[in-house]
Amino acid sequence: SKMWNQMMADIFGCAVETVAASDATALGAAMIAAVGAGAYADLQEAADHMVRVTSRYDPIPENAALYRKYFKYFQCAYNSLANGGFYSMGFDLEQNK
Repeated sequence: SKMWNQMMADIFGCAVETVAASDATALGAAMIAAVGAGAYADLQEAADHMVRVTSRYDPIPENAALYRKYFKYFQCAYNSLANGGFYSMGFDLEQNK
């Protein structure tokens, strides 16, 4: 969806492009085969000729800044749980019956 693609661009801080191919995996395999067969010198050349970009989503700076801010909160919560929090308690469910 357009919203999800924009969110990915904002979260990762880079452009996200959608392509006309309905099966990107098959297109990638075809590109590798074309390079292997000598039709193109490398994957970049194959992409330049075989991939058609239909949409591009650039990061919205304000959104990207918010995602960076909230990611720091996530990292703090995760580290608290992973390093001495709930996950390190080592519950033995069989023993506590």
